[in-house]
Amino acid sequence: LSGQRVRLPIPMRDLQPADVAHVRGEADAQALKLKYHNARVHSAQMPGGDVAPTLYDVLEQARCEAIGSNKMVGVNENLGAALEERYRRQGLHRITDRNDATMPEAVRLMARQRLTGAPPPPAARALCELWEPVLKEKIDKALDELGENLLDQEAYGQAVRKLLQDLDIDLGAETSTETN
Repeated sequence: LSGQRVRLPIPMRDLQPADVAHVRGEADAQALKLKYHNARVHSAQMPGGDVAPTLYDVLEQARCEAIGSNKMVGVNENLGAALEERYRRQGLHRITDRNDATMPEAVRLMARQRLTGAPPPPAARALCELWEPVLKEKIDKALDELGENLLDQEAYGQAVRKLLQDLDIDLGAETSTETN
């Protein structure tokens, strides 16, 4: 996604149903971000630090996708197929231990499940099983707050910052949270 331009995977001529769902899911994810994401609000609340910006971005994408998923069942299914393909390509279905690189996706999937009721895609179940015992107690209340603010990007961004603090993640230099 760049401005108003979207890049999608080029489909093959004879697509299998799973491939169709994957391409639709990628398209849906980008369309939902175009529809529900305000870049100005997002950047005004963007935390600094090393891990915080990544988590902030994936949780904003989870917000946009949850809005669409809750409105349209087909979108939810397509997004699940796209996530399954992405996580399988990343090898998350073979994960056997926790590491810092996988934590943002585990948080994203916990948020997705809380916001939509959708379970993690099969390729990410092991990831969630590894991280959930460590994360659940720390961020359970913050995940509820994300759900309460799903349709208000500014309030959701504040809830994400609270979630990051609950995880003891450095937010970097304090930035203005005003969106004028």
